[in-house]
Amino acid sequence: RSRHSTDPRTDAFLRLTHAQALWQVESDSVVDTTEALKGKLVGIYFSAHWCQSCRGFTPKLVERYTELKTQGTDFEIVFVSSDRDEEAFKEYFASMPWLALPFAERDTKANLSKKFGVNDIPAPFYTKAVLSKKFDFDGIPALIILDENGEVVNKDGRSCVMEDPSSWTPPTLWEALSGNLLGKEGDDIVDEVRAQSEVIALYFSAHWCPPCKGFTPKLSATYEKLKAAGKKLSVVFCSSDRDQKQFQEYFGSMPADWYAVPPGDKRKEQLSTLFEVQGIPSLVILDAATGETINANARAKYPWKPPPVSDLGDARRRSRPCAGTATPCLAPRRSCEETAPWCSRPCARKAWPCSSPRRSCEGTARWCSRPCARRAVPCRTPRRSCEKTARW
Repeated sequence: RSRHSTDPRTDAFLRLTHAQALWQVESDSVVDTTEALKGKLVGIYFSAHWCQSCRGFTPKLVERYTELKTQGTDFEIVFVSSDRDEEAFKEYFASMPWLALPFAERDTKANLSKKFGVNDIPAPFYTKAVLSKKFDFDGIPALIILDENGEVVNKDGRSCVMEDPSSWTPPTLWEALSGNLLGKEGDDIVDEVRAQSEVIALYFSAHWCPPCKGFTPKLSATYEKLKAAGKKLSVVFCSSDRDQKQFQEYFGSMPADWYAVPPGDKRKEQLSTLFEVQGIPSLVILDAATGETINANARAKYPWKPPPVSDLGDARRRSRPCAGTATPCLAPRRSCEETAPWCSRPCARKAWPCSSPRRSCEGTARWCSRPCARRAVPCRTPRRSCEKTARW
C-alpha cells in the first residue's frame, strides 16, 4: 500500500476504501486503483440489482457517463454494490461500463456506506429529500461525486443526472434563482427583486394541494399587513402545479406583486433540493442582501426567526438523545418520559429512528426482534404471524 501513498489525488480514495484494485467489466479483471482514478472526478455509485429505483436510474447514468467519456472528460464511476450475492452483482455489473469495488470487499462497502451516510433502503427520487433531512442518510441509488483530491463535490449526484446534467456542482442560491421571475405586471430579474427587498420568501405550493389552498390566504393576509407596515418583503411562488392552467388560476389568487417560478422550470427543483423541501406548503425566508436563510420552515408568525439555541438548555426540555426525532427535540420532557414513552430500543421493524409510541410495539403489535430467515431486510411483521402461523 505504501507505493500508492505518494499521490495525494488518489490516496484519499485509497484511505476511504483500502481497495488496491477495482473490477473492470470490459476485461473481466481487476485494475490498479491508483492508475484507474488518477487525476479524475470520481462518482461512487451505491446501487443494487434488486432495487427497482436503481434499475430505473442506472440507464440514465450510463447515458450521462458515455456522453462525458465521448467529450474526453476525466471522469470515472466506481460501483459499490448492495446486492445480496455475487451472482446478482455480476449480472447487474455486466450492464455498466465503469469500474466496481469487488463484491468480496464487504467491509469496505460498509465503511463507504457509513462514511457517506448511505443506507440500503430503496429511495424513489421523490422521497430522497425526506430521508436526507429527517434521518440524515440517503437511500439507494446514491451517487457521491469526489474531486481529484478526494473531497466531496456533491452528495446528490443523482439529482444532477435527473435534472441538470450540465454540471456536477450544486448551484448556489442565486444561481438557482437566476434569470427572470414571472410577475403579473411584467417580469423582473432577480437582482432587481433583491434591490427592492430586505427579505425574500420562497413559497413552495400547488393548486391541487388542500393544505396549500388553506395556507395561501393566511400568508397573503400576513403579507398585506407587512407591506402596509412598510416592510420590504417580496414573495416568490415556486409552483408544483401539474399544468399551466392550474398554475395561472392559483397564481391569479395571490397578491398582485408576488413573483413566480412556473411549473416545469428547473429552478423550482433546484431550490427544492437546496432547501430540502420535503412537502408542501413550505415557506423559506431569506435575507435578500446576503442570501442567508432566516428560517427554512417559516409557516409561523413574522419575523419568522427560528427558536434560539439557548432554548435547548431549558430545564423543562428533553436533553437526552431522542428516538422520536432525528433533530433536536423541543418537546417538554414530561411528554416523552412520563406520557408518550417513545421507544429507544433497537427496532427490528425499521432501519431508521423509531418515532412510534413504545406501547404500540411492547403492548400491542409485538414486533419480532429475532433474527429472521425469511428476509434479509428488517422485519415489520407482527410476531404472532411468525410464531403462531407462518413459523418462520
